Amino acid sequence: MSVSGKYVGWLLTQVVSDLAETREEAAETAVDWASAMSDFQKRLVVRVLSLMATGEEPGPVREAQLNAISTLFLPPFMTKADVAPLFEIPAGTLDKGDVDYLDGLLEALADFPPEDEGH
Repeated sequence: MSVSGKYVGWLLTQVVSDLAETREEAAETAVDWASAMSDFQKRLVVRVLSLMATGEEPGPVREAQLNAISTLFLPPFMTKADVAPLFEIPAGTLDKGDVDYLDGLLEALADFPPEDEGH
């Protein structure tokens, strides 16, 4: 079973909703759909979630977004560029759980060093 483009489009509209509860539910839905999404769909959702998480206050919505990103993140298919906005969140706004998620992403990336970096 795979997720159709129509449903991924619907999911993305929920991810960017003005309502915090809807954004949280969308992140949870992304986790539920993870095994049925293609790598491309996962990358798309990860990129949008990463951007949205930068505007969240610490709390359950950002936690749900970071959990979804961690669940969907697939190095080496995905790189630090796919989650780059997360590393621009001001450190003073990160709670312990947020830091744990970000550290987990960096650890996952460490197994796949970028090719030709600096060349």
